[in-house]
Amino acid sequence: MSKRERGILLILSGLVILVVVLVVLRFAGPQGPDSQSGPSSEIVVQPTLPPDVAAEPTSVGFIPNDPEFPRQWYLPAIGAPQAWETIPSDRAQVVVAVVDTGICTENPDLAGRISGGMDFINETSYRELIGFDGVGNRFLPADDRIPPMEDTSDHGCAMANVIAAITNNGVGMAGIAPNAVIMPIKVLAAGGQGTVENIAAGITYAVDNGADIINLSISLNPGSSDAEIEAITSAVSYAVERGIPVIASAGNTAGGNATLPASLDGVIAVGSLGPDMQPDPLSAAQGIDVWAPGEQIVSASMGILTGRPSYEEFGGASIAAAVVSGVLAATGQIPIQEVNGLPILRMNAAS
Repeated sequence: MSKRERGILLILSGLVILVVVLVVLRFAGPQGPDSQSGPSSEIVVQPTLPPDVAAEPTSVGFIPNDPEFPRQWYLPAIGAPQAWETIPSDRAQVVVAVVDTGICTENPDLAGRISGGMDFINETSYRELIGFDGVGNRFLPADDRIPPMEDTSDHGCAMANVIAAITNNGVGMAGIAPNAVIMPIKVLAAGGQGTVENIAAGITYAVDNGADIINLSISLNPGSSDAEIEAITSAVSYAVERGIPVIASAGNTAGGNATLPASLDGVIAVGSLGPDMQPDPLSAAQGIDVWAPGEQIVSASMGILTGRPSYEEFGGASIAAAVVSGVLAATGQIPIQEVNGLPILRMNAAS
């Protein structure tokens, strides 16, 4: 065999060996999901922005274009901008029943975010609500009657917007939960006046009509009768036994015990934090399950006192409860971080 023939043979042999090696690597090497094992069970959901969000996230989380956002100190404090980046865009809708003073149905930040609800209070006259000034003039240039379901105390409206105001729509404020809708249940009239029986009926209505979370930014007055305590206890148990989370204000008892209904078994009792993320001295401090921002909280106002809808600062354990309800709706959890022995709400700690 000539030198030239031997060279050709060596080249061909090398090619054969290379082909064999490639075949072995193809079929014997590490394998990914295949027809035998089926699709991987560890499907990773890539971080996405909430449905309302269109802009690009920043290094400090998503910063929405809502004009009131710079005043909403509590959102960065709980890590909401970072958490928004991780909420799947297809996260299921969550119905939050706000058992309160009603809602602001015309607020553009709640457009498409109100579902069903019930008014357990009859229409209330503006005369009963705010009366007249010193010279007999009406405070509000409005119709004589407030339509059913409308807030009469600048309270339920504020709670609803903290939870579910549309984020990044260039209007008003940023809500916590992009997937939340509000079921308004009006059980309190002007000045927060109402009966325990109506509150209990409102809780039961929420359970029976599809609420996923019940927000009770309500504290019963001391000295409730045995019948009233029995009514609220029965209604809360009805919700808890059916797996409906009940989030309640612990009350503003200046370091004292949580009030009813927050003190009942199965209820998540919420205490209020100030802008320094320290407990508010006016908040209840005993029997607290989670502490959340509750002072200088910007939210929507009906304009009951000013005569014009606006965005004002609210304070107290009531609005802290709404913050927790929003986080629960958005993440399916109440993520906390222990700080100096206190369970502090941290939305970006959700797994």
